[in-house]
Amino acid sequence: MICGKEFEVIPSKIKTGRGKYCSKQCYYKALIGKTGENSPSWRGGQIKRICEVCGKQFEVRPAYLKKKGHGKYCSSECYGKALSKIVGPNHPRYKKTKQICEECGKEFEVVPAKIKMGRGKYCSKACVNKARSRLYAGQNNPLWKPKIKKICQECGVEFEILPSALKSDDAGKYCSRKCGNKVLSRNAIGEKSSNWRGGKTKRICEVCGKEFEVPPSVIKKGKGKYCSKACWVLSFNDIWYGGVQNDNKPYYCEKWNRDLRNRIRAYWGYKSALSGKTKTDNLDHDLSCHHIYYQKKACCVWDEDMQGYYAMIDGKKYYIKGDPNKFVPLTKSEHAKINKNKLAWIEFFENLIETQGGKCYLTVEEMQKI
Repeated sequence: MICGKEFEVIPSKIKTGRGKYCSKQCYYKALIGKTGENSPSWRGGQIKRICEVCGKQFEVRPAYLKKKGHGKYCSSECYGKALSKIVGPNHPRYKKTKQICEECGKEFEVVPAKIKMGRGKYCSKACVNKARSRLYAGQNNPLWKPKIKKICQECGVEFEILPSALKSDDAGKYCSRKCGNKVLSRNAIGEKSSNWRGGKTKRICEVCGKEFEVPPSVIKKGKGKYCSKACWVLSFNDIWYGGVQNDNKPYYCEKWNRDLRNRIRAYWGYKSALSGKTKTDNLDHDLSCHHIYYQKKACCVWDEDMQGYYAMIDGKKYYIKGDPNKFVPLTKSEHAKINKNKLAWIEFFENLIETQGGKCYLTVEEMQKI
C-alpha cells in the first residue's frame, strides 16, 4: 500500500487486519500524518487538572485518569507531601484496634489480621518471653518429659538425666565429665585409643641432625622436619655453609653488633632506605637493620677471594653480586613486609645500594669523625 511491492503474508494476519505493509519501513511511512487528532486512537488529547497540593494546573492523559487515585498531583514532590499527611491513623486503610497486654496489662494497638491468627496478645517481645517462661516452664511445656535416674558407672553416685540426652549408646553412663575423663584416661589411652595410628614416628632434624619423635599427623601436613623452633629458625639461614649446619654456631655473626648497626643507620642519615621515615615514625624505636640477602652470617663467612657465593631464597639459588655485606635500615612494619617476594626485594635493594656507589654503612674511622 506504500511502495507497491508484492509480498507474501500468512492468512491469519490478514484476518486480524494486519499484513498491509511489506516491511517496518513502509509501516512507519504509513503512520506519518496519523499522529495527534489524525490518529484512530485519539481520545480528545490531554485533560487539564488542578494539583490537590500546590494548586498548580497541569495536563494528564485520559488513560492515566482511569487508574484509581492517579492524576491528582502535578509532580512526585507533591505526591510525597500528600502521603506525609495520611500516615498512621490518618491513612484511609488504617484499621488497628486497641488490646490489653496479657502479661503487663499495658494498652497497645495491633492490626486485626494478627488477632485472627491468634497473635497480638502481648505488647512487646519482652512480654512474650516472660509469658513463655511462665506458661511453658517445666511440666507445663507440652514437650516436657521427666528426668531419668541413673547410677554413675565410675563413682556410683545416683544422678538424673534428660531422656533427650540418651540418644547414643555411650550417653548417661557417668554423672559428670570428670568421671568420664577418668574412664578415658584408663581405657582409651595409647594403643587402646580408637584413634591410635602406631604412635610417634622417629625423624632426623634437618638442621642439627638430632633424632626426635613426632606424630604421623604432623608429617602429613608437611611438617616435622625440625626438632625445635630454634632449628626451624636456623633453617632459613644455613646457606653460607653450602647446606645443613650441623654445628652450634650462633644465630648471628659475632661481627653483627650494635656498633655496626649504628654505622648502617648513620650512613643512611638515620632514615629508612625505603620510605625515609625516622625513629619517631617507628614508635620511637631504633630502625631495624636488614641483610638484603636475608642471611644472618654474612659478616663472618664472606672473603674477598671467594667467588660464586649464592643464597637460597624461597628454594632458588640467588648468586650474590660482590660483597654480601649489604644492609639497609627499615621500620618495623617495612621489615615485616619484605619477607614476601624476597627475590624482588633483593634486586630492588641491590640497585638502590649501587646508586650509592656500592656503599651502605660507614667505616669505624668515618663514624668517629661524626
